Amino acid sequence: GALAAELRQSISALGSFDADRTFIAPRSVLKESAPHRVRTRGGRLPLLLLVCGLALLAIVIGALALHGTKGHSPGGAVSGGPTVPLQAVGSYDPPSDGGDGSEHNTGPHSIADATDHNPSTFWTTDIYNTAQFGGLKPGVGLVLDAGRATKLTRLTVTTDTPGLTAEIKAGSSASGPFATDSSSRTVSGTTTFPLNGAAARYYLVWITLLPPGNVAHVNEVRATS
Repeated sequence: GALAAELRQSISALGSFDADRTFIAPRSVLKESAPHRVRTRGGRLPLLLLVCGLALLAIVIGALALHGTKGHSPGGAVSGGPTVPLQAVGSYDPPSDGGDGSEHNTGPHSIADATDHNPSTFWTTDIYNTAQFGGLKPGVGLVLDAGRATKLTRLTVTTDTPGLTAEIKAGSSASGPFATDSSSRTVSGTTTFPLNGAAARYYLVWITLLPPGNVAHVNEVRATS
């Protein structure tokens, strides 16, 4: 009761409420900023994996394209496996086929010129009256030595007398006999013969039809295993 009486007395002493003298200051409001996202390591991991995957795919595509290019070289160039060094060692003109065995073994253009890595030099056949060797024989050839029994996959012939027809034969002796190891092809400039894969030391470029002029040159022969 005493407390209530004292409160009444205090209110009376204050007097009446004066609205003009009373001011309630507005409360300051801080502008809320946009929420800040914290990027974690886990968010970057899928992106990194995606980039690595695309890089790996590009490498695989490039490797396949390169492999395809090697397997199908333009212009009949040698492609595929490693190069096998060949040495031209003789002409093949067997008497049993009407030859005399002396198909240009000597002269300014020698047998060795066919594998001297110089396309301006060449081994040459004799000059005949017709493209069919004047009816004297079925063909003449150039014998190549691989050094040991080797399974060649391709043999490439370069000539500056385009239009000759030839096939590749294989055997275990430089004097024959030889077995056919490729299909017949017309040699124009540089032509590659895919081989059947016979294992042989000696290979024969067997010319069965002469080009215009009735003489054939073999400027270079290369092979791959």
